[in-house]
Amino acid sequence: GYLSVRALASDDNMYLLIYRSDDSGQTWTFHNAVQDGRDFDFYSLDEGWMAAGTNLFKTTDGGATWFLSVMTGLPAGEFLLKLDFVDDQHGWVLATPDDETWDPLKLYQTDDGGANWTHLLP
Repeated sequence: GYLSVRALASDDNMYLLIYRSDDSGQTWTFHNAVQDGRDFDFYSLDEGWMAAGTNLFKTTDGGATWFLSVMTGLPAGEFLLKLDFVDDQHGWVLATPDDETWDPLKLYQTDDGGANWTHLLP
């Protein structure tokens, strides 16, 4: 499984620190650090998504490499705060145009692996 911690570094940047366990959480190994990382979600040991600033990234190799997802339906400049995927096609993302106040919060959904997004709320 995976675990994340958000940390403020000495360079005043926020990082998402990702740790991985291959023994049901008995031990954890540092896996990756992502500047401006907000959230990540793995729906299998190898496949997952990560929100970093206004970008969404996908991995198919357990986070060793990340690929920028080209998104249709998410307005440019929306900060991606939280995400949840149930499989490789279906997921949701919580976004906001204002990274300071998080107002308003907007919910989007995809059913085609993140290629297209539909605005659900508000």
